[in-house]
Amino acid sequence: MKVLLIAGLVLSFAFVLATSQQPSSKYPLKYVGYLYPAGPKDTHGTEVNIELFGDILCPYTKRAYSTLKELISYYRSKKINIQLRIINAVQPFHPRSYYVTSTIAAANFAAQTRTRRIRVDDTAIALSDKFFSTQESYSEKMTNDITPNNLLKQLRFVASNHTCSVGGGGTCLTEVEIEEAYKNERVDAIVKGQIKYGRQNSVHGTPTFAINGLLEPTIESSWTLEQWLKLIDPLIT
Repeated sequence: MKVLLIAGLVLSFAFVLATSQQPSSKYPLKYVGYLYPAGPKDTHGTEVNIELFGDILCPYTKRAYSTLKELISYYRSKKINIQLRIINAVQPFHPRSYYVTSTIAAANFAAQTRTRRIRVDDTAIALSDKFFSTQESYSEKMTNDITPNNLLKQLRFVASNHTCSVGGGGTCLTEVEIEEAYKNERVDAIVKGQIKYGRQNSVHGTPTFAINGLLEPTIESSWTLEQWLKLIDPLIT
């Protein structure tokens, strides 16, 4: 009896020791969100960092996202390094958004795993473009009769086709790769990490914006490129 007890204690200790040495999977592997332009994420020399807290199925986020990409292109053409960080702060009034967001995270993770470029978000940006452009297809009305599992299958199909057609950062992903990534606890940490980051910044609606780490409540989703330039130009040094 004593031998069994001692053996049990030894096994329990070994398990605790082994798990305590593993990195915590509740944290994302990098700073939350997806950076645009995609590429190596060394922020040295960045003039301005813009954070967009959005929902992939929010029409107001879609409008702001489009304008911000114009803004980035404008400054990049002038060799000024502006970075946009996209945080998917999923909102409860877009019930299917979590599935779309999770698919983006899974596909991006699958691409990063294959290429070993963990800080490159090309695939997430490519799929954000795709799902923003087809928002209506994933509204509650359009997907009311689709089960979550079937919706995920549909999303994986779309994601796979899109990464192969546009390059997705040079990574053509299969549906199986995306499905396997979806099961990875790191992907769960990525999705939940973005939601938590939004909450800790008191983001209650989308889109919400932060400039160099500080929330700016006066910015509206309807802002034009000219209005953004008026805000950002004085920050360029």
